[in-house]
Amino acid sequence: MRKYWQLDYFCDFGWRTRYFYGTEAAVQSRVRRYKSDNKNLKNISKSRVQYLKAEKNAHFIVL
Repeated sequence: MRKYWQLDYFCDFGWRTRYFYGTEAAVQSRVRRYKSDNKNLKNISKSRVQYLKAEKNAHFIVL
């Protein structure tokens, strides 16, 4: 089942956040591409997604 995901990871310039919409397997394969020691992947609710799209103009990567 497709869900919304938030990935927080640490790079040379500080913490970065990426948003995804897809299955857990697809998101996990994409997360492996990011070179980082600290990666935090979590589900986010539909109400949070609506807030991010409306208020923060967040872009969700569809997998």
